[in-house]
Amino acid sequence: MPKLSNNNHITLFKKAIANLSSGFSGEQTFTLSPRNWLAAFTLAETLITLLVIGVVAVLTIPTLMQQIGDYTLKKQRTVFERKFDEGLKQMRIDGKLEEKYESTQAFVSEMQKYFKIATVCNSNNLTSCFTPQFSYGGEAEYTITYGENENNEKNKESFTANASQEYETANIKTTKDLIIKAKYDSDVMGIIFSDGVKMLITYNPDCIGIESGNTQGNPTKCFGYAADVNQNKAPNKVEKDIVTNVPLVDLSFEIIGMYASDEYGFLDGTAETGSDRSTYTQDYWLGAKKFCETKGGSLPTLAQLQELQKKIYGNANCEKTASDKGETYNNCSFDAVKNSSIGKYYFGTYFWRYLWSDTSEAGGIYSTILVCFETGGRLASQPRSYQGQLAFCVK
Repeated sequence: MPKLSNNNHITLFKKAIANLSSGFSGEQTFTLSPRNWLAAFTLAETLITLLVIGVVAVLTIPTLMQQIGDYTLKKQRTVFERKFDEGLKQMRIDGKLEEKYESTQAFVSEMQKYFKIATVCNSNNLTSCFTPQFSYGGEAEYTITYGENENNEKNKESFTANASQEYETANIKTTKDLIIKAKYDSDVMGIIFSDGVKMLITYNPDCIGIESGNTQGNPTKCFGYAADVNQNKAPNKVEKDIVTNVPLVDLSFEIIGMYASDEYGFLDGTAETGSDRSTYTQDYWLGAKKFCETKGGSLPTLAQLQELQKKIYGNANCEKTASDKGETYNNCSFDAVKNSSIGKYYFGTYFWRYLWSDTSEAGGIYSTILVCFETGGRLASQPRSYQGQLAFCVK
């Protein structure tokens, strides 16, 4: 439809002014021919367009807001962990993590020299320093894909898991109220840092200190905490806005610690007998095995490694396949693996580990290991002379 030209605009405007000035003497009118009409949307077209925009907004804005919220929480967790790790690192440099403290209060008093702490609450007043309620886990739908069916499609196994643990801060007094299967029972204290982060913390007075060679440390033997990086705002869930350094999942065994080869060293396998014997004069598997025994434990069995593997990857939407050594998990959700409490606790930010088992193979040449990485895990064989594995000591 043609638009009205500038010249026509001027002509019609002059006619209108002339009619107004003459008082419209007589019956004088002017009209626009159809060819001079202005193009425009009808009211119905405008309403339909607005309706479509509204529907799209309703469908997309909640998802967008959820993504923004998840990103914000992730950033808050990252900032807290970086600051907290920096403070702990300085405490370790000064030898304060190796010292023993008689109570949680004594440990928190030492922390105040390294962290900006605004408020400290004792076990009778924890709600002043922490959110009133928080939870771990909850009911969720998980899917594991494996193999292919007759249509060359991935088989999918869906299941609902409910590992929910609800906490009432007012009911928390000692360690066992906070940490599942805690091996000690001390007082719990609350902390509010100067940046608003709130924390519950408990210290084990029988702790022997974090040994220098222990690459991960063992916080459940020294101290455990839960930190609310989002202050008292929702969702108040572990692995969302609640950060913890203790695994809130139940294992059938206790982990003593993880140690690098420069700590446990190697032994001469040719001097041994039975399953300990090998052809290697520098046998790192043997060194790891004997080292764990000096810690009062042992290397994990294959069943224990498989249990750990399933806890880390079982709820991470992985592709699951079978091998001669057990289940293999591939293409797992990176965030689900990295942010699981057990994954973060045992592996930290560096999520690539090789763990010795107690199993020797092929006449002492190999040992079975668990390979853990960001998006999957598997059992594999490795020469006992390899020094890149960790001594994962358990009992």
